[in-house]
Amino acid sequence: MRSVVFLFGFLAAGVITSAAAAEPPRAAGKTHVPRFRVAHFGTYSVAVESSGGTLVHGVEFSYAAKRYLRIGGALVLPVGASSRDSCDVPSYGFGECSYNSYGLRGFAELHAIPGFNIDPWIRAGIGHLLHTSRYDALEIQFTRPDIAAFASAGLDINLGPVFLSGYVEASAFAGEQAQLVGGGARIGAPFDGPKRSPAKTPETEDERYPLARRPRPERWKVGPFVEYRRTLAGDGATFTYGVDVSYEVVPHVRLGGSVVLPFVARPGHTCYTTGDDSSDDCTYNSFGLIQFAEVHGSTDALLDPWLRAGMGTMLHTSYNGFVKLHAAEPDLQFFASSGLDLNLGTAYVGAHATIAAFVGHHGHVAGGGAHLGGRF
Repeated sequence: MRSVVFLFGFLAAGVITSAAAAEPPRAAGKTHVPRFRVAHFGTYSVAVESSGGTLVHGVEFSYAAKRYLRIGGALVLPVGASSRDSCDVPSYGFGECSYNSYGLRGFAELHAIPGFNIDPWIRAGIGHLLHTSRYDALEIQFTRPDIAAFASAGLDINLGPVFLSGYVEASAFAGEQAQLVGGGARIGAPFDGPKRSPAKTPETEDERYPLARRPRPERWKVGPFVEYRRTLAGDGATFTYGVDVSYEVVPHVRLGGSVVLPFVARPGHTCYTTGDDSSDDCTYNSFGLIQFAEVHGSTDALLDPWLRAGMGTMLHTSYNGFVKLHAAEPDLQFFASSGLDLNLGTAYVGAHATIAAFVGHHGHVAGGGAHLGGRF
C-alpha cells in the first residue's frame, strides 16, 4: 500500500512540475500611454544680454504620434515684464522699452519612459509671437510680429489622473527682442478621447480602410510644393517653393508644417526706409515657417478634396532697386487654402488655391500652386 501511495505521489509531482514548466512565461505588458494631454503652464525667463525678465502662462495640448514622441501646440499669454530693454521706436530711435509677448507655438516632445511615475523629456519648437512694446518716456505703444525658436528639458511626475512638470527653457528670437533663458512648471491631465470603431461597408463596394483598419496606416505625408501669389492691393507678385510635412492625428484630420523659401519676386509693394520714407517700387523676398490643420474629404479615395488653415512667421528681406532696405523683418501670416489630391498608391499629386493676410505692412496676397509627395 505504501508503494502505491508513493507511486501516485511521485507521478502527481511529476505532472505538476511538467505543467508548470510547459506554461509560457507572462509577457511584460507596456505601460499605457494616453493619446492626448492638456496642461496649464507658467514660465519665467530672464534676458541674456540685459537685466529683467518676463512671465508668461498659457494652455498647451499634445498628441502621442508615437510611444515616445508627442506633437502639440500652445497658446502663450503675458502676465508681466520686468525688463527694461532697448526698442527701435518709429521716428524716435532707440530708448528704454518694456516688452509683453503673446502668440502661438508648436513643438515636438521626446519622452524617455512615457507612462511611468517619473518621465524625463526634451522638447524643441517654434513660436509665432506678437510683441507689444511700451516706450515709457513718450508713452508710445506698438505691436510687432516675431518668430522664436525654443528648446526645453524637463521632468514629468505622473500621479494617476494628473501630471506635474518642472522644466528649463531657452528661446532665441529673429527680431530685436533679447534672447531669454528661464524655467517653469505645468500641471495637466492625460486622456484617450473617443475610441475608434471600424466602419462597416457592403461587400459590393470597393474596400476602403478607415484609419483603425488600414494594413499600412500611411499617416505621414511629405512632399515639395511650389506657389505663385499676387498682392491684392497692388501689382506685386511672389513665387515660392518649400516642403510640407503632415501627420493624420484622427481620421480625415492632419496637423503639419511647412518650410517656405523664396524663388523670385516682382516689385509692387511699399517699403519703409530707416528715415520713415516710403517707396512705391519695392521688392520683397520672403521665407519662413508655417503650421496648419488640414481636413480631408476622402482620405483613401482616388480624388481627395481638402481644406487647410494655419499661421506662420515670414521673414521679409526688402529691396528698393539694388539697395537693401531691411534685413529679415519678421511678419505674422494667417492663411487658408483649398485643394484636391490625386492619390496614386503611396504617392500623391495635387493643386491648391491660397489667400493670406499679414500683420505687418506686407500686402495681403492670393494665389495658387501645385504639390506632390509620398505617404508612409
